Amino acid sequence: MKKKIVLSFLGAALGMMLVGCGFKDSDSKMDSEEKVTETSDITQAAKEDDKVAETPEPTEDGEENDGSEETKGEAKYEVCVDKKIQIDGSQERFRILINPDYAYDVKMTVGKAAVKLDRVSINSRSSTTRVKVRDCTGDGKDDIVLMLYGGASGAYNEIQVLAEEKGKWKEVPFPEELWEEDFISFKKASKKMKITVPGTKEEKVVNDASDDEWGTRYRLCKIGKDGQITIVYQVYRGDDINHIVGKVKLTMRYDRAAKAFKIGKTTFSF
Repeated sequence: MKKKIVLSFLGAALGMMLVGCGFKDSDSKMDSEEKVTETSDITQAAKEDDKVAETPEPTEDGEENDGSEETKGEAKYEVCVDKKIQIDGSQERFRILINPDYAYDVKMTVGKAAVKLDRVSINSRSSTTRVKVRDCTGDGKDDIVLMLYGGASGAYNEIQVLAEEKGKWKEVPFPEELWEEDFISFKKASKKMKITVPGTKEEKVVNDASDDEWGTRYRLCKIGKDGQITIVYQVYRGDDINHIVGKVKLTMRYDRAAKAFKIGKTTFSF
């Protein structure tokens, strides 16, 4: 059976880093029975957010630059995110620059410090990044959270966390499988469907599955005010990807020894 996750945003390269044009924070309360955000909700939130200000900078000749381009060798970089954020009581300038001729060529900085990235950018021209500040690793220090959505689904399809250690900023890895197309497993047995989450012992058996194909329509990444990260997958049945029959929610946990996020609690809602 062919299993796939249907992501509507353009240029999506799943398993890759988030970048895009940013706007202000907004928080929403999460619980296990919360419905996946609809496109109209995301659109309304976007309208309420301020546009990112591009700060003029002096050039070597003393002339003002409008901030839309920077040059490094032969490459020109366009500003996608340029905003002031509060990190542990101090204000820092956070920037994401992309090469418009090569979407995977990205520069990211916090103040004057470059961010070490593990995942490469997806095409930021067809996506939007929201920037938040939370303590996701439980060390009492603020982390930078990037949440990306794009396309007609209006869902925050990916999430990335940047943490500071000894004056250096770097990405905190998530399990790579999360961003793969066939992450959630569906196995037909008679008139039952077994749904499993790789890397965990969690599974759910759903009755009356008939002969329909099952798959995940898209995922929605969320973060609470306490820094708790959850990832929700919509599950569809049959030929109509809009025929949603349930969802799988993963609660992420930070592994201090591995310095990475791992899958914690899994909740099935069918």
